[in-house]
Amino acid sequence: MDKKKYILDQTKQDDSFLDNDIPYLYPHVRVVVEIKDKIYLILNNDSSSLYGENLLDHPFTGDIFYEESPKVGANRLIQEIIGRKLELRDLLDGPFIWPERKRLVFLFLALLDTVDVFRNTTIEGGELWTIPDIKNALFTKKFSSCLVDELDFLEKVVLPVYNN
Repeated sequence: MDKKKYILDQTKQDDSFLDNDIPYLYPHVRVVVEIKDKIYLILNNDSSSLYGENLLDHPFTGDIFYEESPKVGANRLIQEIIGRKLELRDLLDGPFIWPERKRLVFLFLALLDTVDVFRNTTIEGGELWTIPDIKNALFTKKFSSCLVDELDFLEKVVLPVYNN
């Protein structure tokens, strides 16, 4: 990955890319869809998902392809799923760590006025959630681990800033 965060080559195991012998996997993008003061979540039915199958998560998550920037990768995912691009705002990037691997995750925000953009697309069964509703339902363990890790940031930084 270069300084502009373009993927230049495939992931290799070298000393500069390993931390305590835990390899990084390909960089990953996640897009938070906010509609007013709520987060749009869908049931992830991808059996190969690193975040877990049949868990609620953001509708757009996926790997960045070779020679793509994170924003281009996010827009590619959105285009593939709903057939159009959305205006994205950069939120943050950082490592998401499991016991046996790491991922550099880039988080983006798409602000929408309505769920109409999801009609007639491959996205089914999405629901709007407030952060308190998610926190009250955490005991059900029906949310992706990455989403759970993002909750405080979304609650304390993203929602207050973009809803004023």
